[in-house]
Amino acid sequence: MPPHPGTPKAIASRDRAKADAAAAKLSIPTAHESYEALLADPNIDAVYIPLPNHLHAPWTIRAAEAGKHVLCEKPIALNAAEARHLVEVRDRTGVQIQEAFMVRSHPQWLKAQALVREGEIGDLRSILWHFSYFNAAPSNIRNIAEFGGGGLMDIGCYLINTGRFLFGREPERVMALIDRDPVFRTDRMTSLLLDFGVGHLAGTCSTQLVPYQRVAPTPSSCRSPISTQSRAISSRGRFWTAAPRRCRSRTRSPTWSASTPPSDRSRPDGGKLPSDGLNTSPLRAILRHSPPCRRQECSKRHGLRQKCAIRLS
Repeated sequence: MPPHPGTPKAIASRDRAKADAAAAKLSIPTAHESYEALLADPNIDAVYIPLPNHLHAPWTIRAAEAGKHVLCEKPIALNAAEARHLVEVRDRTGVQIQEAFMVRSHPQWLKAQALVREGEIGDLRSILWHFSYFNAAPSNIRNIAEFGGGGLMDIGCYLINTGRFLFGREPERVMALIDRDPVFRTDRMTSLLLDFGVGHLAGTCSTQLVPYQRVAPTPSSCRSPISTQSRAISSRGRFWTAAPRRCRSRTRSPTWSASTPPSDRSRPDGGKLPSDGLNTSPLRAILRHSPPCRRQECSKRHGLRQKCAIRLS
């Protein structure tokens, strides 16, 4: 009987002891003492790369040149030159390379996109985003500039990607204001304004703010859990989406909501929007929508600098 979709098949770490411990804990059959060994494993067809940002492009290239399909954590590259190089490598090797943005495959966001495309809420004019958490740990990779740290690379990319996803086009004009940490040299707060021609996206991302605030000033002294919420406002209605379910059980339960002011409910006709099947794991949603390959192996994150392969089908 073939393994259940999502069953881990191999894991790799730079530290063999850590790889063995992780494999034992997660019941993964194979532990590799290096990333090179995993890429040389003939039983693996695809890998998931969740390494620090500055390692995404290099290891995606190495995996592709080893003949492995790649699902790489966002951001897949640190700049346009790296992204163009990845496209060249993909075309040359013939493998599939995908950036792991759950927005493009999660049922919640597919429903949001459908609402826009089908005109359920009228013409989309504005998307408002706020995504923040507080992390001032000097050793955290999100606070190390050389590792591609900072709010824009870590979470601001969601703002941009969501705008492109919902508007279905590229921005024509972009403006940003950046506040950098004087010690880390990373952007601790970035505010964006994107003009898509038919509407705007405005948002703020921060690694040193409390969870979502609407109008009130946002202090930086309170260390609170991550909070993310997006709003889309059109000519006839609006909807908002809370964060989808995370893999760890200690995270709060998410909700899907679609709402407008009480006078007109969630749609111009006063109807309510369905929520069945919209609450699922982001990684599971990505894997379900990834293009099939010969034997479909992908990797599942474990730890900061470890990766493993899992079977999809």
